[in-house]
Amino acid sequence: MHILCTFISYLLHALPLCCNDAHRIYSNAGWWSRGTLIANRATQETIISQNKKELFYDTNGTIWNELQSVIQPNWQGGDIPGQNGEGADEIDNSTLLSVCSGEWYGSMDMLRGREKNLNVIWKVNDAESLLEAESLYELCLAEENTLIELESTDSCYKCDGEENGKCVDPYSLVLMARLHLLDNDVSSLRTPSDAIPCDTLRSSWTATVQDEFTAQLKSCVDLSILVSSDVANKTDAIMNSGLACSFPYSFLTTMVDESFPTSNPPIVRYSSTYYATKNSQSIVEEMYNANENNDYDRAEDSNLLSGVYDTTDEDFYDYYSDSIVGRDMALAVGSAGVTIFAMMIHTKSPWLTLMGLFQILLSFPLAYFVYYFIGGLIFFPFLNFIGIFVVFALGKLLVVVLIYEYRSIMSCLLTLLRPSLTPTHLKRGRRRICGGRQVEERTT
Repeated sequence: MHILCTFISYLLHALPLCCNDAHRIYSNAGWWSRGTLIANRATQETIISQNKKELFYDTNGTIWNELQSVIQPNWQGGDIPGQNGEGADEIDNSTLLSVCSGEWYGSMDMLRGREKNLNVIWKVNDAESLLEAESLYELCLAEENTLIELESTDSCYKCDGEENGKCVDPYSLVLMARLHLLDNDVSSLRTPSDAIPCDTLRSSWTATVQDEFTAQLKSCVDLSILVSSDVANKTDAIMNSGLACSFPYSFLTTMVDESFPTSNPPIVRYSSTYYATKNSQSIVEEMYNANENNDYDRAEDSNLLSGVYDTTDEDFYDYYSDSIVGRDMALAVGSAGVTIFAMMIHTKSPWLTLMGLFQILLSFPLAYFVYYFIGGLIFFPFLNFIGIFVVFALGKLLVVVLIYEYRSIMSCLLTLLRPSLTPTHLKRGRRRICGGRQVEERTT
């Protein structure tokens, strides 16, 4: 009877959605948190950690006030301007000015997650170094090919004022090498690649030039390590160290790997490239699709190095995770089909199979009620859908145990009710058969 009442209740809830053209909506706009004091504090700590560099250079409190009053990207679920592709054709004039003036290189506008700039992590073969002429050449070609793809989709910033112009050069070891050959003179150049193409870079990169560049790079790295250290009287320590970085733009230690300062001779096996790309949602989705279609050059054909693409906000990882949720749900539905098939074979009864499946489905609203109203857990991540596999497995096991118990009791009764058995046989048989069944059932 209770099953019939539950079915009627579900039917009454579904009628308004079907007949009145209504639809369910949800809103989880705001900070993503479970709502508890500990969760809210953890959210605050994470946001501060992600913006610690901006807060360090925040002299007037602008960044601090923004973090307190504005929900940051990827920390909300509601619709806010710019999150659904609005402004895809708009260009941030302040960012464009920063890019074209060179201030963008190494700045927080290049590194900040909300800017969603395309970046690459490069790994060179163990027998090579990115400071070698051939490795720099292959890296240069890969960057040029990726820039061509970004230009074709208008995903990058251009400084020549033409719609079909050239993207600005990315921030990388190639840019630093070109500027080194130009004596770090950027007064008359917007894109150093115009003056030094990849072929010229390779032919000009002699052993002497490589040694000079390596020494300059090591000086920049050592200075960065000293600046970020906790030594006392840091200003005096920097002045007395004699270290200087001649690179005209802000230097980032992500240009080299952690073993570079201590290796002898200094070699670079890991490095990064940052492209000045637009941050609208449609552009980011377009870049993700291009990456999935292998439109961006990873230098895999060179056998010298390989690259992995993402944005500074790790959007590609998020898009990929969302894309496989549907497949996971399909597997969950498939597990339901396997469960039904297994129960049908075991019970040999369509009615018992249907009722077993129905009791499994009834466990979902009960679990959600306990999770939401009793546990107070408002946030429901997609990872919890993995529990669907467990629910179907345990539900099938319950049906199997019930059927097994029913058959055990019937077998026990039929054995004990045989007319040829004497009272002594009945007593011994009850202990041997029914007692053994009960132990087996408790074990199951």
